[in-house]
Formats: sequence, structure tokens, C-alpha cells
Amino acid sequence: PLVPRSRLEGNHLNVFATANRHRLTHVKLVIHPDGGVARLRVLGRPVPGRGDVAGDVALFAADEPGVEVSALALDSAVVATSDEHYSDPRHLLLPTESTGMHDGWETRRRRGPGNDWVMVKLGLPATPLHFEVDTRHFKGNAPGWVSVDGWSGAGEVPAGDAPWVELMPKTAVAADGRNHLAASAVEQVTHVRLNIFPDGGLARFRVFGLPDRQARTAVRLEYLNSLGHPAAESFFRTACGSRTWGNAMLAGLPYSRVGDVLAAADGAFNGLAEADWMEAFAAHPRIGGPGGGRTAAAEAMSAAEQAAVASAGEDVLARMAAGNEEYEERFGFRYIVAAAGRAGPELLDILEQRLGNDRTAELAEAEAQQRVITRRRLEWMLCAQPGAGG
Repeated sequence: PLVPRSRLEGNHLNVFATANRHRLTHVKLVIHPDGGVARLRVLGRPVPGRGDVAGDVALFAADEPGVEVSALALDSAVVATSDEHYSDPRHLLLPTESTGMHDGWETRRRRGPGNDWVMVKLGLPATPLHFEVDTRHFKGNAPGWVSVDGWSGAGEVPAGDAPWVELMPKTAVAADGRNHLAASAVEQVTHVRLNIFPDGGLARFRVFGLPDRQARTAVRLEYLNSLGHPAAESFFRTACGSRTWGNAMLAGLPYSRVGDVLAAADGAFNGLAEADWMEAFAAHPRIGGPGGGRTAAAEAMSAAEQAAVASAGEDVLARMAAGNEEYEERFGFRYIVAAAGRAGPELLDILEQRLGNDRTAELAEAEAQQRVITRRRLEWMLCAQPGAGG
């Protein structure tokens, strides 16, 4: 249990510490024997999933989309504001849709010069690409213009003389709507300051950009190290279907660097028996054939790796199917090749060439291909630069 059975004091704020180090998505509060509880709050640090730090990018795609680097899931926070007369500026970062003016941020009306602003610490250092300034529900009281500045440095709140750089110049925004505005400067920052002119109310503010790769990889490594046994086992089985290999990787947790994960992966292969290799090979669907990954994530990986095969002509697919059967009859295991980025004709040529190998040479080649596939998958899963280690 996170907290063992403990005595509560009535009409009181009861606080309990836990030594848990695993990522959790649900908790269950059990009360003995019955009674009433006013509030349950669980305080901790967010450990985001891959989609939060890398978006819905296709597996192994070269282009990276921007992600919401101001998301609360990344531990972003409003750290300073000029005014919070009507409502809390922290509402701006909520992941839900605003339900009314009370659910946004609104400042008092100004009678003199100047403007209002709010400062956000991004969850990851990032290069902003565009901003969403949501003024829904604010009709006569939305600001007329906004601008965005950025700053990069350590700490929650920049000093008063911090050098801010303009990310987007003063731009008109429409009331009661979602305004999508492009950044005008390419600059990696840790904080952004949204300036509103002269005052008014906003429902939400979101920053989309490219996270710093090292910071993103560190978050993914923290994710791996925070997984409980079943989730960690599934993570490694997505990279390689051999249970023996997966158990060796589990024994190495926690890992300090991505390079340590990749080195451990390579070392774990060195201890596999032939039966373990057969299990790893069997976890892959046939090249050009239907899916069949051992986990949903592994099946998605295989589909992405073979995406270019789907466009091959019927003749190529028919020869590939026949070649797969001949290969398995000849060698006793599935044709394994690092298929990502390779089209059907190329993979067919490789298959036909390898049919000329003897079993010993072909088993060694298949093992080498499995190592390549596993490394690429781990790099993708950890958002690591391919071939960089680290």
C-alpha cells in the first residue's frame, strides 16, 4: 500500500507521506469502517507519457511536430502575474475547456498607462512554434492585442532585469474565440510571458513547440525508471519479444543514461540461447504479412516499421509471401530484417539473397538484425537521438 492503515483525526487536515517511486495512474482510498471525507488530494510530480513530450508523430518519422510545452502534464506552471483581480491565472493552463469567465483569468480595468501580463514556466525547455490565445466567453472584456516574450534560465521566476526576447510582436486578437498565432522568432526558452493590452480576460493560453531533445530524453528515462514491474516488462517486451532478454533488462533498473539502457540491451543479447532468439523472432509479424505483435505497442511498432511495404505491388507481395514460407521451411524461424524506411522490393531482394545462406550464417544474420531493430525501438521509445547513445 502507498499508506498503511492509519488513524485519522476528525475535522482535521490529515497528511501522510509515502515512499512510492513508481508511476501511478489511479489510487484507491479505503476508509475503515465508514464515514465522511471532505477532500482527497494526492501530491506528486507528473511523469508524462511519450505522447506528452513527442506528440503523435508517426513512428520513426524524421519530422517532429510541436507539442504543448505549457501542459500541466509536463509540470508547467504560472509563476507570476501583474494582476489576478477577478480570477486565478492558473486557470489558463488547465487541460479542460473553459466553462465561463470564472474559469479563466481576468484582470481589473486599467485607468492609466501600461498593460497586464502573466508568466509561465514551461515544463520543458523548448523552441515555441505557435501559441493559442483562447478568449472564449470574453466578449466585451477580452484584450485587444497580445504579445509573447521568452526567457531562458534556471529558477522559477526571472529577475526583474532578466533579458527577455520577443517571440511574437503585438498582435490583434478576436474576442470570444480561439486565436492561433505563430511565433516570429526561433529561440529556445524556459519561460514565456504573455502580455495583454491593455487588460482583460482570457480562457486559456497554450504554447506549442519543439522540446529540447536532452530534456525530453531525461523525462522519458525517468518514465522508464518509474514503471512498476508489469509496466516495465511490457515496455521491454515492446522492444524485444524474448522473455529472457526482457528479464535481464528489468534486472538493470534503474538506468542513469540512455547509453546505459542501450549497452544493457546489447549485453542482454549476448546471454540468449537459441530458444530465446526464436521467441524474439516469433514476436514479429511476417514482412508484408498481417500483424501479430505480442503487445499492442509492439504491433504498432511493426506496422510502422513495415509501412513502406504496404505500397508494394501485388507481384512483390506475392513473391514476398512465397519467400517467407520458403525461408521458414529452410531455416526454421521467421525472416527478420530491419525494415524501417525500406520499400517492399528492397526487402524482397534481401530475402532472396539470404535464402542462399546456410543455417548457421543466417541465424547470425537474423540475430544481428534483431539487435538493430531493438536498438531503434528503444531509441524511439526514449526519444533519443538515433545512434547518439548518451
